[in-house]
Amino acid sequence: MRRVAIHERIRQLAVVVATAAMSFAMLSGSAGASTPTHGSGIFAFTAAPTVTSTRTADGNTITETTAPGVLGGALSGAFSLRQRTVTHANGETNSRGLVTCVCTIGGNSGTIQIRFEGTGSGTGATATLDGQFVLQNGTAGLSDLHGQGTFSAIGTGGTYTVNYHFD
Repeated sequence: MRRVAIHERIRQLAVVVATAAMSFAMLSGSAGASTPTHGSGIFAFTAAPTVTSTRTADGNTITETTAPGVLGGALSGAFSLRQRTVTHANGETNSRGLVTCVCTIGGNSGTIQIRFEGTGSGTGATATLDGQFVLQNGTAGLSDLHGQGTFSAIGTGGTYTVNYHFD
């Protein structure tokens, strides 16, 4: 009887030690990450987009463009955009691309890439595009930046919201 009690106490102690070790590991893994921050802002193109490629396939027009611009608000700085847009016969569009920004966010500065995708309609000044983006590949003060957000654009500018944190 005494032998069973000792084995039971050892098992209970092992469970307590294992639980404490897992809790410590979970806490230490998240201790370095900052509290997520929510922000918003605006963006605008500073020059007309340059068409770098255009072709048609199966009734769709595929256009690749580049354009410079600026961000204001939670993200602030100058950017360059590379974008591929598929315009379907019905006028709807699917776009995806990469923005490279020399930016400041949360008091930290560096270069960040913003990968985005969205859907919209139209062309030129009345074009719309709504989508989502991910912040990635930061350098300097933005090397530990992680975030994602949504955007809405009409013509040559728009608005965005972002949630971000630093590790």
